[in-house]
Formats: sequence, structure tokens, C-alpha cells
Amino acid sequence: MASAVITGTLQGQSDEVATDGTQTVIITLTDAEWETEGNFNIGATGVRDDVWNSLLSDKSEAKGWNAAVRAAVIEPNNADIVRNSATVVTVTIPDETFFGSGQKLDYDITNDENLTVTIPDGALSAIQPDIVATPTIRLRAARHRQNAGTHTQVKDLI
Repeated sequence: MASAVITGTLQGQSDEVATDGTQTVIITLTDAEWETEGNFNIGATGVRDDVWNSLLSDKSEAKGWNAAVRAAVIEPNNADIVRNSATVVTVTIPDETFFGSGQKLDYDITNDENLTVTIPDGALSAIQPDIVATPTIRLRAARHRQNAGTHTQVKDLI
């Protein structure tokens, strides 16, 4: 049975670091291969879409991964998705200011998120069931915002 393993630098990063333009998700397949290089790199659709859209958060915050990053990168060409070999693909998460219009990604989570990478058969060279990669990718809410407003303020009583 085919499987996929996630490595790279995105694991465990905060929302502030996740979109700094240097974070990667490396997807390595076992007993499966990515679509051929010629088909993989055609335009902004197809396999590149499949790979980008396979990164899905378990949360639905208004400024979370799905709404602020995944949906905002309408054309996966804005994310650097490279087929390194028949079994390895590297996704570099775009910088938060990658939009030519000056629009900025507004990725700002209040609670930690977990991304699951589910590779659809359309991204693979042979038809087979979708592959759920392991481990999930944990993204942390920046410490200064996590659980904001839940602390009790202590005042001096004189």
C-alpha cells in the first residue's frame, strides 16, 4: 500500500513564521510516484493545484490556514511547488506579501492548527486511493496571542 511522509521546516512553526517565504513541506512517497514531470509542471492547474490544495487545516478560523493562506493562493504558481524526483515534491510556502497587487496574506490564528496532507490520485502517476501523509503539520498561534484575554489581571490593593 502506498504511503507518504511529511518532512520540511513548516512543522511546529508559528503563524508569524509560517508565511515568511522560507518554510517548506517535503512530501515523500513510498510505493507510489508523482505524475510525470511533463504533466506535473503544466501551467497553474492540474497536479500543482492538487498538491497545494492537499494542505488542509482541521480548523476554520477566519484568518486561519484555509481562509487566509490556502484560499488566497488561487494560483499555485504563487507557491513554489517542485517535483524533485518521481517520489519527492517540495512545497515552499509563499511569503505573506507575495501578491503583486500589494495585498498581504492575513494569516493570524488564535489557536493552534493541524494541517493534513491528503494526496489525490490525480497527482499520482497511477490510479489508486488518496494517500493521507503522516505526520500532520502542527502550526502554532503566536504565543503573545494564544488564549488572549483569559489571564486575570492582578492589582495592588493598598
